[in-house]
Amino acid sequence: MNKKIISNLLALIIIMIVAIIIMPNESNAYSVSPGSISLTVGGTKTITINSSGETGRYDIASSNNSVATVSPSSVWGENNSVSITITAKSAGSATITITPTDVSNSTTGSAVSGARSVAVTVSNPAPKPSPTPPPAPTFQSVNQTVYANTEVNVRASYTTSSNRIGSLQKGQSVTRTGIGSNGWSRVTFNGQTGYINSQYLTTTKPTDEPTTNPSTPPEGQKSNDASLKSLSITGVTLTPAFAPNVTSYVANIGTDINEVEVVAEVNNEKASREIKGNTELKDGENLVTVVVTAEDGTVKNYEIKLIKSNVTIPLDVLTLIGIKENDEKVNVGLGEPSVTENIVEYKISLSEYMKAIDILKASNDDLNIYEGIGTFDLKAGENKFTVILKISKENDETQTFEYRLTINNPEKVVAKAETKVNYKLIVIISAIVLITLIGITFAIACYRKQDNTEYAKPDYSFLREDEEKKDTLQQIYDEKNNGPNDDDNNNFRRGGRHY
Repeated sequence: MNKKIISNLLALIIIMIVAIIIMPNESNAYSVSPGSISLTVGGTKTITINSSGETGRYDIASSNNSVATVSPSSVWGENNSVSITITAKSAGSATITITPTDVSNSTTGSAVSGARSVAVTVSNPAPKPSPTPPPAPTFQSVNQTVYANTEVNVRASYTTSSNRIGSLQKGQSVTRTGIGSNGWSRVTFNGQTGYINSQYLTTTKPTDEPTTNPSTPPEGQKSNDASLKSLSITGVTLTPAFAPNVTSYVANIGTDINEVEVVAEVNNEKASREIKGNTELKDGENLVTVVVTAEDGTVKNYEIKLIKSNVTIPLDVLTLIGIKENDEKVNVGLGEPSVTENIVEYKISLSEYMKAIDILKASNDDLNIYEGIGTFDLKAGENKFTVILKISKENDETQTFEYRLTINNPEKVVAKAETKVNYKLIVIISAIVLITLIGITFAIACYRKQDNTEYAKPDYSFLREDEEKKDTLQQIYDEKNNGPNDDDNNNFRRGGRHY
């Protein structure tokens, strides 16, 4: 019995030890993906550190910064996934090494060790094919008097991106000399050739129909409408496009321009407007203000920041996407830029905590080189990023623009930590309790066996000694009485005392 209990106990202990040994090692649970990436020069990709169950700092380094660089060089992981941006610099290969520094398991506190690596291969981009210019439209020659069915711009060519050479008011006439296959009309405007989109022209003169202005207040009440119906600068493109509720714009002009013509039409006919700052323009930034005063005295200002420079600075080139703690993505507005020479600065204040930010190209621009595009972690407080845009010109020259982003991220609202079950600890405790119970059971069994051994068979040796004494006394009695007497002998054995 003892051997059987001991054998079972040893077998159970061995099983428990094996179960503890083969359980996953939480101290080495973090991973990095993907294990290898391929890039072309100037391109970027991200790698992800999956640190579920670990907290601490990870250091990231490139074996060859002339081939590929990393950003940032260190990140903080806290039971989450963090992204690292790899930027290709030149053709070749490099190894990105991720090393846990002072990283520990969030539950057990055990240290996390072991570096991970990502192989990076960078190749030169394929030669860019020369863009095929769109076929030129054909124009059917006509000689017609046409009228504008709304206020419309007259342009130097048959695209909306061409220079604006004037405009027509509704009902104003012009001579059309050609109807294009691309939906544009060729006209003679103030002695020169211009182009107008055909949908805004009619051969019948529009009649003046009374219209109801939605901003007209009830009779006897003055209007508080201080908005503009339209806003433009002759020969200049505003960013963003005009909208009555947008009051801040940016535009570029050349250094040879000292004055601009601002065209602003009020929404309510009883409102007035005043234009300031459109003359004597200096190099750099100039502020043009359109002050609109409603009938009841309400004032609204529309501001245009004019950047006077020989270099046209692209402004609508970046898009920001914020990433929340739950990985939900939201658009983040850039706001109004501050421009100095070739440097554009944006200051963005986030309305809620974001764990990361996607800095992306605003359009599918494959002709120019962007540096600093990708996904970046955000910390609470101020975060600064720089994007470099390199634009190649036809004369093999490159224009470089720098976009500086300052992102203010509010403090993180810390949620109550989720209780994590430590299955390894549960197995160890269960094994200890089970072994203790088995030991107690074994001790009780041994005690009961010893008790039975000592008391199960009483000692009757003293009875045998009494029998021997009786036999001796009977013999003496018989000898004295010359032989045994059956009756007396029986009396003696029944306990009588007849001596």
